[in-house]
Amino acid sequence: MLSLTTLLFPSCPDLLLEEMTREGQILFLTVRSSRRTFACPDCAQESVKVHSRYTRILADVSLMDYAVRLRVQVRRFFCSNAACARKTFAEPFVDVAVAHARRTNRQASRLRAIAKELGGRPAARESQNVQMPVSRHTLLRLLRRAPIPAAPPPRVLGVDDWSIRKGQTYGTLLVDLERHHIVDVLPDREAETLEAWLTADPGVEVIGRDRAGTYAQGARKGAPTALQVADRFHVLVNLYDALKRLFERKHEVLQEETDQQQASLKPVASSEGLAEAVPSSAPLTPTAIEQQARRARRRSRYEEVLQLHEQGASQVAIATLVGLHRATV
Repeated sequence: MLSLTTLLFPSCPDLLLEEMTREGQILFLTVRSSRRTFACPDCAQESVKVHSRYTRILADVSLMDYAVRLRVQVRRFFCSNAACARKTFAEPFVDVAVAHARRTNRQASRLRAIAKELGGRPAARESQNVQMPVSRHTLLRLLRRAPIPAAPPPRVLGVDDWSIRKGQTYGTLLVDLERHHIVDVLPDREAETLEAWLTADPGVEVIGRDRAGTYAQGARKGAPTALQVADRFHVLVNLYDALKRLFERKHEVLQEETDQQQASLKPVASSEGLAEAVPSSAPLTPTAIEQQARRARRRSRYEEVLQLHEQGASQVAIATLVGLHRATV
């Protein structure tokens, strides 16, 4: 038959339950370690001589409708190695909690799971319902401190830049395109940085990237056997940009074709001298009128930028005068 200690602490075989008390809706469990000796964390020398004792309070997962607090009786040992710089050390409870923590490992794991599913404020409300009340800031802090699970090296790697500060500072985002997980974030978008990462993490067979020359160079040197492709997002973006530039260049031709079609639909006279009713062009919709107005503003701004450029103004000066970003100019 399983003991109460085994039921409450299945992952801690050395833990002994000394006492259980209740104060309102809180259960206090007094526990201690059954081991007689511990090794010094610096010199690994076993010690049996106890220096002192103190109590450590840890918040644990709730039990039925009660919040649980552990009163852990901690012993501090003398180091038996005279040559060791550490004179005393406290017995560790690595299966229960990490050093200096105020909650057990299993409560931290439970709270992280709640925060991952619900977020900040909803998770804080749910923690109240399960008798483990914490603030949303604590939940977010637990998420940030959560260890990143080990993942196999990516076979199909997506490489793209991301803006730390648009127009000034950029980094590189590496994504496992098969598992749809972020693999790493590089501090810049230089070819040498990507090359070093690919060299240190071999196994990439396919690299999806945009048309940036630096990424092409870094991928070619860091993973010379990998196939470089344009992913679906960049293919569609490139197609959109190409069609947009084409239509903007051919706007006059398209407008002439539209005018000719509208003219062909106007009323014409028949051979008998009678006017035949031919459908005429429909009046412009409010959306079409707004589009024409936006294009007129863009055209005016475009001509203003060209005029300033012809006068010898720099891109920064033009951006300041017209109210545009330098990259747009």
